[in-house]
Amino acid sequence: MSYRIAAGRINAIAEISISAGGIEYDLDSQYLSCGNAAGLRGFDGNPAVSLGSFAYQSSVRTVDLEMTAFGDSGVVTANKLFTSLENDEGDSVVKVTTQIGSMRTAIDGGATEDDSTTFTQHVGLSKVEVAATTQKYNTYKLTLALLDGCWTTGLRNKYTFRPNAAASVGAIDYPLDHPYDLGGAGNPGEMRSVNASRKLWPLIVITGPCAKPSVTIAGNRYAVNMALTAGQSLEINTLRKTVLLKHGGVSESVLGKAVLGLGEGSGSYIFQPLPHLTAKSLGYTVTPPSDALTTVTLLETVPAINI
Repeated sequence: MSYRIAAGRINAIAEISISAGGIEYDLDSQYLSCGNAAGLRGFDGNPAVSLGSFAYQSSVRTVDLEMTAFGDSGVVTANKLFTSLENDEGDSVVKVTTQIGSMRTAIDGGATEDDSTTFTQHVGLSKVEVAATTQKYNTYKLTLALLDGCWTTGLRNKYTFRPNAAASVGAIDYPLDHPYDLGGAGNPGEMRSVNASRKLWPLIVITGPCAKPSVTIAGNRYAVNMALTAGQSLEINTLRKTVLLKHGGVSESVLGKAVLGLGEGSGSYIFQPLPHLTAKSLGYTVTPPSDALTTVTLLETVPAINI
């Protein structure tokens, strides 16, 4: 699938929430309200000074938000949010949905219009102050540290590659036997129609069984030295720098088995971002494993100042 953002259609922030401690807090609800959420569109321009117990990063910037908690339930909810933000130590995520018109073009040529786009970023609580207290509501001034230096959008290019086997998924198999089977459509050798205007990071999921989990994209090999059995899946997130083995509802890190090569640009680095496309290149060549179902989702990042 391909996506493009229509120019000149950046409007108000439609929704804002923070996920902390396993709970998503809606900051536009009957209990909590954020009156200046538009401040998340950019930075104050100054590096965060006090970041609590999580490490300082040069890309970190702060933003001040005003949040109102209504009634006793709202105050209790706000206190839970503050405590979770402190305990998460930078693992919390802020999610902003902005009214940006975008066009999604399906593989079959059909298109649907999306009215909004969601951006996410890791966030930490740098400071909280009580700005006002009344019988009906409390108002807080939050100083949040935006930790990633960029936003990850919900607009994603996703590609699926099937095992190269006769009568596989999507194939036709007749009840009467024939000398030949009709296999499914072959896998494309290139990921095309991608957004070339932003930095792209592959999110790779390989579903077992698979003898040698390895995908080559644009000349770089993303691989793990282990076999996958049925019911197991391998997730390589090049943006978040994680390599997870998932099975039976459990996720475990297998970074120790990842092929790191000699680092970025070595041709076998598991967290390699994709190179920027040139005018002569319309897509990225890809070679998936021949014995496993594989999906590649291209995550896009945009500077925080641009939402």
